[in-house]
Amino acid sequence: MRRGLSVVRGGIGVGKTTVSRKLIQNFKKESDDFDFYLILDPKFESELILLQHIIDLFGVDESGDSVQACRNIIENYLLKVGVDQGKVLVLIIDEGQNLPGKMLDVFRTLLNFETDDFKLLQLIIFGQPEMGTMIHKYPNFEDRISFDFEIGPTSIEDMRGMIDHRIVICGGMAGDWFTDGALKKIHKNTQGYPRKVTQLCHQALLTMMSESKTEITEKIVQRVISGTGNTTGLLKQKKKNYNEIAVNKLLDVLKKDKNK
Repeated sequence: MRRGLSVVRGGIGVGKTTVSRKLIQNFKKESDDFDFYLILDPKFESELILLQHIIDLFGVDESGDSVQACRNIIENYLLKVGVDQGKVLVLIIDEGQNLPGKMLDVFRTLLNFETDDFKLLQLIIFGQPEMGTMIHKYPNFEDRISFDFEIGPTSIEDMRGMIDHRIVICGGMAGDWFTDGALKKIHKNTQGYPRKVTQLCHQALLTMMSESKTEITEKIVQRVISGTGNTTGLLKQKKKNYNEIAVNKLLDVLKKDKNK
């Protein structure tokens, strides 16, 4: 984990943001030795602005009025926290394809801060596939990549597992909601892109509830795809035979995932 630079690429809706959040959650559960910092919008106009932003992220009570001053502040902080306190500092950049190419050299400089054994700063960049083309134009930066991975769409089995997982954590039973035909139809229509999957599942679940059904069938999914799914009567329904609390929790999860 202390080898410096990692790059994760993937198309829109494959779950890059979900992966980054899960990464943070898992490491925080396992150890208190990791400090994570997140840059959501990397569109910085200058090197100085970027470095000042990183100083603010770290919570350092200093300010630099020049690039060199900022570099010194960051290096001193990395040495104090990374060496003296034994912490692993991880900076995650989301939407890396929006990072101005010239800023890659800024991060290359920060990755030069190291001991004899490890890099003081761990940098993970998440971005769309075109980010790879941009990085390729900066060979000195590209050479520092220790881990390069591309996230693709899910297989139907992985998609099934993803849906079942969301149902289980909401108190439901895996496999109780979607028929095999419905799952095949969902995968064919979405091509396994997680964001599209959650959107379609969300609408199919609403249609199921509005029609007083207890499972999502291929016919329900097809009606949602064709735009004829019935969700208008949802608020007029009487009490159902299924676990409404679990349904509401699942809806909340799906609606949250829809915006990722």
